[in-house]
Amino acid sequence: MMPPATTVNPASPTRFHAAFTWLETALFSAVMSFAIAASAAFADELTSSRLLLVLLLLFMFQVMREPRLLITREFVLYSLLTAWLCVSELWTPDPLLGLNTIFPAVDFALIILMVASLIAWHDTRAVIVGALWGVLGCVALFAVLTGYPARVPTGFSYNAFATMYFYGLILALLYGWQSNSRILPLAIALLLLAHVAATTSIKTNFGIALGALGASLVYRRQFWRVLRRYIVYIALGAAVIAYVILSNEHLIERMHYGFERLGVGIQVLSAREDQQGYVGFNERRYWLEEGLRGWAYNPLFGHGVEAFRIPFGITSHSTPVDLLYNTGLIGFCLYYAIHASLAWRLLRSKADQGLRAIMLGCLIAYSFMTLSGTIYYLSTMAVYFGLCSSMLVPRTAPAEPR
Repeated sequence: MMPPATTVNPASPTRFHAAFTWLETALFSAVMSFAIAASAAFADELTSSRLLLVLLLLFMFQVMREPRLLITREFVLYSLLTAWLCVSELWTPDPLLGLNTIFPAVDFALIILMVASLIAWHDTRAVIVGALWGVLGCVALFAVLTGYPARVPTGFSYNAFATMYFYGLILALLYGWQSNSRILPLAIALLLLAHVAATTSIKTNFGIALGALGASLVYRRQFWRVLRRYIVYIALGAAVIAYVILSNEHLIERMHYGFERLGVGIQVLSAREDQQGYVGFNERRYWLEEGLRGWAYNPLFGHGVEAFRIPFGITSHSTPVDLLYNTGLIGFCLYYAIHASLAWRLLRSKADQGLRAIMLGCLIAYSFMTLSGTIYYLSTMAVYFGLCSSMLVPRTAPAEPR
């Protein structure tokens, strides 16, 4: 008797085709992530308007590969905020100056859409790994061109670079959550964390510390289980990093300066006044008071995008104050509704606890960072919004915003 013929499904992908698709997704994510990280590392060369051109080209290629898009609640909210920013150009004192916010906001909305769609319709691990490749490539390129952290380049923007390294840290943690072997992701995470500390950015370092503390308290069992399992590797990695720092005089000075700034930051927060080595608290308090006073004159609509810069020559260094003064309650509520939406997703999500712990820690960190920085159009944070809005829900093909 002849054996039954084997039925071959021509629609099922071959192993080669699956591997090629995985690699294609990873490379696409790497290019996109490199461009987003480069917009922070090389802001003068890759401005927000130039980044928009890059993102539009990538978006066209993404749609040709997969014509479906995931329209999330967070994307809708931020698109409404971007539209409101454009409308407020009608009454802003300087419409041309307003483009400094309009372009980054459009970038932000597009990044949320692209990242969420990549996660929804492609291999999640390929997206995470590729994005991590991209940011590490940018970090390596910046180190080669400037010598950082062995030396600090002229005009070094510590807050901007801290957010870039924090972005890489998020991807490294997500890679570790997905990977069978946690050693390499852990090493990358510790290296990027050391880079964040070396930038001496007070708000980023405090944000990460608060995020880690909050996530460890909410997910105590998961935290202690992971810590017990990898405590030896964490200690070994920390020892290696400490040895490298101690063997370089400049790195020692840089870390010492960083600890001094963090110590001063704690004193400033507790004393609520300027301290020796930091004279920015009274200045920020002045911006806060003037910003809220100006907002009271037009509480609903605000004075127009970038209006705060006109009388003060600088932003308020606070997202809530800038949004209230420039865009009124409408813009303020639209932006922080996204944070509330992500918190709601975390509350209702049935995803793995490790993933939820990472996302919660990042949400706490970014929420804290908004208090002392105008980061509501920060492109690296947009990636987190896209990841969180897509990874915390079942991967289905939605017919409406979810």
